[in-house]
Amino acid sequence: MSREEAYEQAAVWYRRADCELDAARCYRLAGAYRRAAEIYQALGHYAEAAESFADAGLPELGAWLLAHLAGQPAQARALLAAPARETGAAAGQEPDAPSTRRSLVLARCEIAEGAAPDVIRPVIADVCTALADQGARPDQVTEEWAVALSVAAARYDQAALVFAAAVRGGRYGAGQRWKAWASDVLQAEIILPPLPARTAPARTAPAETTTAPTTVA
Repeated sequence: MSREEAYEQAAVWYRRADCELDAARCYRLAGAYRRAAEIYQALGHYAEAAESFADAGLPELGAWLLAHLAGQPAQARALLAAPARETGAAAGQEPDAPSTRRSLVLARCEIAEGAAPDVIRPVIADVCTALADQGARPDQVTEEWAVALSVAAARYDQAALVFAAAVRGGRYGAGQRWKAWASDVLQAEIILPPLPARTAPARTAPAETTTAPTTVA
């Protein structure tokens, strides 16, 4: 058994014993940085979670925690500005996701630092364009951050634009999330009109051929 495997096995046993901090420490030593980050985040240890996300190659996730949950915009900016770490890989991210999320984090930093609410409008517009694109890959994290940013800026109209774009883009469950958000945050019920069915792309008719079809006896 390798050193990493031993630490990962220790983390499993610590979790079974409800020793979450020890489990997170062992996951870090095993190189399972994202698992460690998720445990730290659940426990409210945002600084440790941010470092672990950065080690996993996901600095935007860590910086968002610092800016949005820990109220530490300066530390969030520093994490984004740090050189990329080569200890982990950001698996499963589409190329445009990190840049969009980075813009959301920086806008959240500005709101935390007292900037005017309108500062969020450019990045919200970019998010809406991406969410409304039915050909783009799903990215619910970006949707969630954009809504949270809008709420932090007290620009509920911008949150509604985000949800509307997600609905237009056919994002799974977007309508339900919009209704739940309106009920929880605005104490209001919204009724969404039915969306027109998607039209399938037209197929080009096959070119005519001069050869007779082959038959099988």
